Amino acid sequence: MVLGGRGNDFGTPRAMDRAELIIPLKDAQPSVLGLPLMPQPRVWHTCTALADGSVLVVGGVDDSTGEPRAPIEALVVMPPPRD
Repeated sequence: MVLGGRGNDFGTPRAMDRAELIIPLKDAQPSVLGLPLMPQPRVWHTCTALADGSVLVVGGVDDSTGEPRAPIEALVVMPPPRD
């Protein structure tokens, strides 16, 4: 799973709100599944896999508007079932 990170907005690096699930395949290119966007862009955050398969996302910085802001809420992302 890839959540947030750094992207370029017309040459200016900014935090992103993207979420993707990367599914490795044995003898082929991995498959990438786009997930719903995160409610707030984040970069320099932490992601922790939880026992139920969800991912806890906390901290980081949202500089997508040009002013750095700290996200105030934690986010729990549950990937869709793969079957």
